[in-house]
Amino acid sequence: MIIVKDRRGFMEYEKLQEEIKKAMLAHDDVKRNCLRGLLSEVKNRTVNEGKPITDDAVIICAAKAVKMRKESIEQFEKAGREDLAASEKAELECLSMFTPRTLSEDETRMLVDKAIAGGAANIGAVMKTLPKNADKKFASTYTKEKLAAI
Repeated sequence: MIIVKDRRGFMEYEKLQEEIKKAMLAHDDVKRNCLRGLLSEVKNRTVNEGKPITDDAVIICAAKAVKMRKESIEQFEKAGREDLAASEKAELECLSMFTPRTLSEDETRMLVDKAIAGGAANIGAVMKTLPKNADKKFASTYTKEKLAAI
C-alpha cells in the first residue's frame, strides 16, 4: 500500500484508521461502519487504481460522502422518515471530522459580492473565484439572484 504525506504534514488516512479503532473499542457500530465505508471508498479511489493514498483523497471521499448524507437527510425528512434521517445525521457527524470547514453563508455572500464587483458577469465566472470549501449550492442560488438584480 502506498501512502504519501501531503503538504500539510499530517495524515488524514492515519487519523481515519485511528478513529475506526476507537469506534471498535467503544463498540460504536454506527461510527465504525460509517468510517469503514469511507476507508473502502478511499482505497477504491486510490490503491485499486494504482494511485498513492493522500490526504486530499481522504478529504475528497469524505466530502462526497457528506454531500450524499445531506441529500439523504433532506429526502428522508420530506418523506417523514425521521428514523432514517437520524441515522444519516449520525453518519454525517462522524464523516464531518474529515472534511474542511464549509464557509458560512455570510462568508460566501461576501466572496460572491466581491467577484461580481470585480467584473464577473456570469455565474461560471463567479463560481470559479470561490474556494473549494464554499457551499456551492448556496453560492449558485445567491449568484443568480445578484446577477438578476443587476
